Amino acid sequence: MVIRSIFVLGAALLIGGCARIVSVAEALQQPVDGRIRLACNIWYQDPGNIPSANYQQGGRYLRFGTEIEVIEANEGKIVFRDMDGSRYTINYDQDMMMLPIQNYIREVFTLKSKEEMTEGIEPEFLDAIERGTVIRGMTRPEVKMACGPPPAFRTPDQLNSTWIYFLDRNKTYRVIFGGSQVEMLMSIND
Repeated sequence: MVIRSIFVLGAALLIGGCARIVSVAEALQQPVDGRIRLACNIWYQDPGNIPSANYQQGGRYLRFGTEIEVIEANEGKIVFRDMDGSRYTINYDQDMMMLPIQNYIREVFTLKSKEEMTEGIEPEFLDAIERGTVIRGMTRPEVKMACGPPPAFRTPDQLNSTWIYFLDRNKTYRVIFGGSQVEMLMSIND
């Protein structure tokens, strides 16, 4: 009886200490034959340590529309690979992003093809999205494709007229909307 109690206690501690598993397929309501793609560009310096704030430093990024396969996901990270077999890990910081990881998943991943995502986007804006840049006249969805969702601890509501993005941990820039389109960009160091 004592051995069984120790085993149960040990199993409870082991399970309780692990991050809760998250189903990306369930968060996206993925059909059996559905393919998961990136809904936005994702920047990285180290593919094994990508911050969820999507710091736009360096020149390396995964392009929106890239087809991926999720390897594992829990409340602290999402591990996936692209179709070339390269492996990436997004480290999710709920305190910074201020939303449940399932909502973050729906912002960063999609079941839509690149063609579906870009239907009706003017070539000038599509080129900017592909380069990971924001230009005047872009819409909020176009900015999100180019830069990802703005971290909620600096942009608590995406209906705000100003979105704040990070170049690195200490440098930010603001995307200012006039109505539904980008009016101006301000590079600042907060």
